[in-house]
Amino acid sequence: MLIFSIFFPYVLLCCFLIRSLFLPGAMASLRRLVIIEASPSLPHSPGLPGSLLCRPHLTWEPSPPQLSILSSLDTWRQAGGHVLYSLGLGMGTIITFSSYQTRGTIITFSFYQTRGDNYIKLAFFVAMANLVTSLLSTAIIFLVLGFWTTTSGPSCVEK
Repeated sequence: MLIFSIFFPYVLLCCFLIRSLFLPGAMASLRRLVIIEASPSLPHSPGLPGSLLCRPHLTWEPSPPQLSILSSLDTWRQAGGHVLYSLGLGMGTIITFSSYQTRGTIITFSFYQTRGDNYIKLAFFVAMANLVTSLLSTAIIFLVLGFWTTTSGPSCVEK
C-alpha cells in the first residue's frame, strides 16, 4: 500500500501530462511557459493570468529569452518563497515522523535506504521530489489553460 500511495500520484500526473499535450492550443501555452518575455503589450496582473487568457487577439509568438530577469533579486525572492511554501506544507508530518526517530534508525523509502543520521541525503530526496512535482503540475496547468483559452477565448471576451 505504501508503494501505491507514493507512485500513484506521479502516474496520474504523467497521464494528465500526456493527455493535455494533445489538446488544441496546449503547445502555445507551453511555449509561453518556457519563454521569458517582457512585452509592454502584455500587462502584468497579480494572481491567476485570467486577464491574459481572455484575449484571443494576443499572439504567442516566440521571442528571444530575456535572461536579465534571472539576475533580478525579486525573481529569486519569489522563487525562494515558493520553495519554502511548497516544502512547508508537509512540515507537520515531517516533524511528527522525526520525533519518533532515534539515532541509527533505518529510514526506508521503498527503494531508498539511508542511516538515521544521514539527513542530508533524505532532505535532498524530498527537495527533488518537490521539484519534480512542481514542474509536472506547472506544465499540466499551463497546457490545460492553453486549451481553455483556445476553446473558450471568444466567449470569455464577450463576458
